[in-house]
Amino acid sequence: RRQRQMCIRDRPHHVTILPFTRLQGGPMDYTPGIFVMDVAEVNPGNHSHVNATLANQLALYVTMYSPLQMAADLPEHYEKYMDAFQFIKDVAIDWDESRYLLAEPGDYIVVARKAKGTGEWFVGGVTDENRRTVTLPFDYLAPGKEYVATLYADAPDADYQTNPQAYVIRTGKVGQRTELDVEMARGGGFAISIREATDADRKLRRLKYREMPCGRQSCRGPAQPAPALNPYPGTAADDSRPPGLHCQPACGTRQCPATATECPHSPLK
Repeated sequence: RRQRQMCIRDRPHHVTILPFTRLQGGPMDYTPGIFVMDVAEVNPGNHSHVNATLANQLALYVTMYSPLQMAADLPEHYEKYMDAFQFIKDVAIDWDESRYLLAEPGDYIVVARKAKGTGEWFVGGVTDENRRTVTLPFDYLAPGKEYVATLYADAPDADYQTNPQAYVIRTGKVGQRTELDVEMARGGGFAISIREATDADRKLRRLKYREMPCGRQSCRGPAQPAPALNPYPGTAADDSRPPGLHCQPACGTRQCPATATECPHSPLK
């Protein structure tokens, strides 16, 4: 009910302020976990809208501290998004340690919490009405260990008003020195579950927000005709790669124009 009221009076920035106001007085019941934002699907006479993306709703399980949690939407709504519902099944409800990684009240907040009595960590981040990219540190993890992180994030076309159910899920390895760029949609956010890696995870690759054809989290360069010899500045020469379109390093662009078949030989994989 509280989240349904949110659609009437609360804008996306509201959840970036509460950790610095109401939550300073102790835990609060915020009833997160709304997956279907159009209230008309529940009540045809009500055309209000919850001002959040689905990934934002997952993040609230971490950013809003409450040792008594709930799944606030209808079972039939969760059945449509069971892969995202996995985070609600996994997330802890009480914590041994909390780290506020990034924050600007009214704009965004990113929180990491260690589950009580375990070595698992959970991270949540939310933003206001502005799309933004944040760089996540993982320096709270134990040194010398590998972890498996599952990221639930806004899809590139997500938007709290026009496309709130657009999300991506990525799983990969992280460590204490990992830094990860994550983009949050307008009114969006992300959630991450982290556990210690086992032998069964040895084939997992490093965690990436986006899977680019070159295998990087974000493309570092446009497709360019590759010379016969070393076309990758800063890497070892390899003249066995045939000419074609390849992702060159160091340009900093975030979209990879090469297709998967055009960029199969990149050493950046």
